[in-house]
Amino acid sequence: MAKKFNPQKYGKVWSTIDCDLMKGAKAKYPQGEANQPLIGTFLIDNKRFELTFSETNRVIETMLDMQKMYKNAQRLGMLDEGTGTWKGYKK
Repeated sequence: MAKKFNPQKYGKVWSTIDCDLMKGAKAKYPQGEANQPLIGTFLIDNKRFELTFSETNRVIETMLDMQKMYKNAQRLGMLDEGTGTWKGYKK
């Protein structure tokens, strides 16, 4: 018998991540000061973000950077409090 799927083992927001394709005028023409139309809505943790193609690329690049940062910090033993890279002085 197969185990019941448990999305919580992947994190608290894993099951809330989704996207919807943008349609209509927003998908065909730039909105506001943007020079690109919106390509879709990104949904995460019950929040909605309408994004352009460039914005989706930025999100992808940022998430890939975060994964790389984590793997490097893990390899170097820098995941404990007080360790890691310098982020500036705290006020």
